[in-house]
Amino acid sequence: MVKAEVAIIGGGVSGLAAAAALQANEVDWLLLEASDAPGGRMRTDDLDGTLVDRGFQVLNTAYAALHRSVDMELLGLQSFQLGARIMSAGRMSAFYDPQRLPGRALTSLGSSPANLGDYTALARLSLANAGSEPASLDLPALEVLPTLGFSERFIADFLQPFFSAVFLDKTLDIPWRNMREMVLLFSQGLASLPAEGMQALPRLMARPLDPQRIHCNCPVEEIGKGILRLAGGASVDCQLAIMATDAATAARLTGLAGLPRMNGIRSFHFAVPSPPTADPIIYLPGGAEQGPVCSMAIPSNVQLGYAFGNRAQLIANSLIMDGGMDELQGPLRNQLLSWFGGQVDDWELLASYDIPDALPVPSAMGSIPANDQLLRERGLLLCGDYPGTPSINRAVASGRSAGNLAAMHMKISHG
Repeated sequence: MVKAEVAIIGGGVSGLAAAAALQANEVDWLLLEASDAPGGRMRTDDLDGTLVDRGFQVLNTAYAALHRSVDMELLGLQSFQLGARIMSAGRMSAFYDPQRLPGRALTSLGSSPANLGDYTALARLSLANAGSEPASLDLPALEVLPTLGFSERFIADFLQPFFSAVFLDKTLDIPWRNMREMVLLFSQGLASLPAEGMQALPRLMARPLDPQRIHCNCPVEEIGKGILRLAGGASVDCQLAIMATDAATAARLTGLAGLPRMNGIRSFHFAVPSPPTADPIIYLPGGAEQGPVCSMAIPSNVQLGYAFGNRAQLIANSLIMDGGMDELQGPLRNQLLSWFGGQVDDWELLASYDIPDALPVPSAMGSIPANDQLLRERGLLLCGDYPGTPSINRAVASGRSAGNLAAMHMKISHG
């Protein structure tokens, strides 16, 4: 039987942040990762020398928890443009951030889904306390947006599709509290990709950790107070455990009620001889669009490592999780054909990912037992991109908090 003071279940960024906090506090720890490498849901495959992320993700440079955890310059970040191209009814329009790209925003005003009132509403919302009235925070986001001065067209053609893709929720059935947090983060930071793919972040977080304490291919099958049983019959004896998995796995292993359900996404990665644009910009379906595509990006326009040789990599994403991937590919290609015409026939699908547990649904603080209660009753702590607004930032901050709490508990228990 292996022994450790604290066992961490899950090697994503939350588990790695917990390990860093324990190591800094000189507490004996062990990290158990079910897959073959740390990273959790943040994984990058190497396809004949090309970076292919599993699903479309970005790092927001405004994530404060990341700046406290790693040297962001080591990631070699390059960023998408501050805006999006909107595809609707066979026509393309563009929206640019009016505060950071005022020239482009004003130039495109006539064809943009935004008007001057929308620009004013965005500027007002960037102020620290705007839109933070307690009575509105827990109302549905789509109910609050018109009251803040946003036009119906801007909501339908930009805000709803953009934040539907952020939260992986086509209906955007989330509280305004959560959407407001992400609006502020995207107004302050840049959506970026690391030079070596998204898994570069967990690799960087793991670099200062003791590699002898990180055990991969070690799925946990059962959790008891003071003991973890692994697949294959091995066990780990620990004084407390930190559950740093996704919410679905945490619910299965702990039996805790109230953990959020997970939303999914499917991504299709094409090799494209000539991309629709050389700009590093994200494409969104306008409100009138009918089809499975929720967003589209060309990561090789941001980082050259994502290119398939002399062909660009284009990612089309969908929130439709029913049916098989093959069934979805036809409608998805048809929608892309309506956007870009016959050139789509030359796009070669080289990878696709079906990720049913990609992101938790936003959940309210207090919806699950507090960590101090779980620690007393079960010798267990939870961390991850929940509760609250799901994001990489939340996952890292939550992991560090759980690690520090575990370290404090161990020091108190040792007298």
